[in-house]
Amino acid sequence: RISNGRLTLNVVSSWWADEAKKYGIPFDEHDDRYARTSEWLDVLTTTWRQQHTTHQGRYYTVEDNLLSPKPYPTRTYSGIESLSSIPCPPSPAFPTLYAGGESEKIMGEAIRKLGWARHEYVVSTKLFWGLYPDVNMRNTLNRKYLSQAIDGSLKRFGLDFVDLVFCHRPDANTPIEETVWAMSDMVSAGKALYWGTSEWSADEIRAAYDIADAHNLHKPLMDQPQYNILWRDRVEKEYKRLYEDIGLGLTIWSPLASGLLTGKYLNGIPEGSRATLPGYEWLKNTLTDEGRNKKVALLKEISDELGITLTQLSLAWCAKNPNVSTVITGASSPEQVRENMTALDALPLLTKDVMDRIDLISLF
Repeated sequence: RISNGRLTLNVVSSWWADEAKKYGIPFDEHDDRYARTSEWLDVLTTTWRQQHTTHQGRYYTVEDNLLSPKPYPTRTYSGIESLSSIPCPPSPAFPTLYAGGESEKIMGEAIRKLGWARHEYVVSTKLFWGLYPDVNMRNTLNRKYLSQAIDGSLKRFGLDFVDLVFCHRPDANTPIEETVWAMSDMVSAGKALYWGTSEWSADEIRAAYDIADAHNLHKPLMDQPQYNILWRDRVEKEYKRLYEDIGLGLTIWSPLASGLLTGKYLNGIPEGSRATLPGYEWLKNTLTDEGRNKKVALLKEISDELGITLTQLSLAWCAKNPNVSTVITGASSPEQVRENMTALDALPLLTKDVMDRIDLISLF
């Protein structure tokens, strides 16, 4: 992921021609897919190699030449400068997820090739799912796993430390105190600068904070919850006291509700969309829900009136929340990158009247 501080882009390299080249898959260099690959460098600060699996489980990787000098200019788009990776095993339900830790190797190699100074970018990672099917090494936040997981992550990145590290999910089988001590030790050892949580309940975050406070340990400072116009309760209600009490910051995910808030599912599921991919069958009911799509249609009327896309309205709405530090976005084309990053320009359009109209649609 790369971020400009408020909006974060989750780059998916897809299966364009350069990826096929490594595996000897025939392609035409003049194919539009190849041209689209090169466009990334005109949109982003850079493009790095991003490895992922297809639904058959095969790995495809963007070739090194994407990181080499190009005959076309590059430019920074919206000051994007932060990268994030998550060392998770390939998942049958999420076939393009994280590539079993290889994404960290790829990202680390990209950083080295770019020659960035360490102060010029921010790197984050998340720990929980694990890479090895051994006892205490999967779906856990025990001390042994966390100690080895951060070491493995840093080795794959080729870095001395990450800026942020998240406990990707709560662990009901490990005492929170053990997790807090392990994460604090991680920060004290200089392996991470700050630690936080992802999708923890308010009670769990509060318990972790109180334990750290009582023992003068490094406290959890951020969470990564799901948040969008149609999914609001945790961020706006459950966490409400935590923002002022402990200064909790948020990096939110799914601001477009898996694509529902782009409006592209108003007339059914389009061919080639995420919901048509093997392993994503669970999304279909949500994306075709009649009640949700009625709300999406009404929201689109507002975005049309404002002269922006529904995507931009939805992202700007998330970023407008003062408790949201960063909005994670996704993109599979340069056009989507531009649309996502220019959502910040729509913030002044979200007046109190517009926000009230969105509330009437979203909350009722």
